[in-house]
Amino acid sequence: MNDRSIFIRFTQLLPQDKRLLLLAPGMTLAVLGLSWFGMLQILEWSVFDWFTRMRSPEPPDPTIVIVTIDDPDIAHVGDWPIPDAVIADLLWTINAGHPRVIGLDLYRDLIVEPGADELDRAFRTIPNIIGIQKRFGQRQVAAPRILDEHHQVAFADIVEDADGTVRRGLLSATDEAGQVHLSLGVMAALQYLEADQITLEAIDSAAHQLR
Repeated sequence: MNDRSIFIRFTQLLPQDKRLLLLAPGMTLAVLGLSWFGMLQILEWSVFDWFTRMRSPEPPDPTIVIVTIDDPDIAHVGDWPIPDAVIADLLWTINAGHPRVIGLDLYRDLIVEPGADELDRAFRTIPNIIGIQKRFGQRQVAAPRILDEHHQVAFADIVEDADGTVRRGLLSATDEAGQVHLSLGVMAALQYLEADQITLEAIDSAAHQLR
């Protein structure tokens, strides 16, 4: 008779409630073990994605306009990356609508002729443009030089889960030197709210803990 058969016979002799008391710790340890090794992560992601898709769609915000660059646009321009002159014309067109802030979610660390001077003039003249950089990780992308000089730059880094899906958005991040950087969405929102005299105010986290 092996140890397994002895354990089975032993549990059969116990009352029903005692058996449950023995099984509960075992099931708990099993679940904790699976979670520790990440074996339940895929199931958790699937459930989260399902609940996300089941949410009712939110109505569009009329104060936000998203201008995209897609395949028909690239075919119309006939070149990729989009030349600086085209980006400059686009910025001037958007600026004619007097927006509070323009978030340029497009890497522009290199000159793409023709039109480098025109794009530089747009960056210098339009005061509410926010450019982007890839600030963290091994493969970083610098911000447009002029926007960087005027501190009009946010980061566009994203966090991917192990399955390659983006489920989280960064609001801010701290670099190796301890400096805090803001994401494009946060920086654009703060600049937009400044017109309504709404600003962030630092608080002492230790003094405002939930009681």
